[in-house]
Amino acid sequence: MNVFIYQIIVPFFCVIMIFKTLSHFIRGDRTFRELLAVSVFWWSIASLALYPTIFKEIATLIGFKDYINAILFLCIAILFYIVMHLLAVSDEHQQKLTKIVRKQALKEAKKFNS
Repeated sequence: MNVFIYQIIVPFFCVIMIFKTLSHFIRGDRTFRELLAVSVFWWSIASLALYPTIFKEIATLIGFKDYINAILFLCIAILFYIVMHLLAVSDEHQQKLTKIVRKQALKEAKKFNS
């Protein structure tokens, strides 16, 4: 088995990113769900770097003729999920901001009327 330089660098980088996220979790900057999602993501990247043939076998098992199609499909699916999640978070923040502005406007109106 030939070992390429990326098969050393990528897993090392992934471990660093997992520990960085773990430190954010310990400080309270990240939730457990975020820690789990980021850890699974970076672990998957490290696994694919160490064993690149796994993705080809998984793509064939799922039914893709060429593994590059599976990679593109997966990337588009991940990007779609990220966009939908960001939209949901944005809507939530917009609703919170609207509540704050309404409360502040009512306080200002009471001061003005008094």
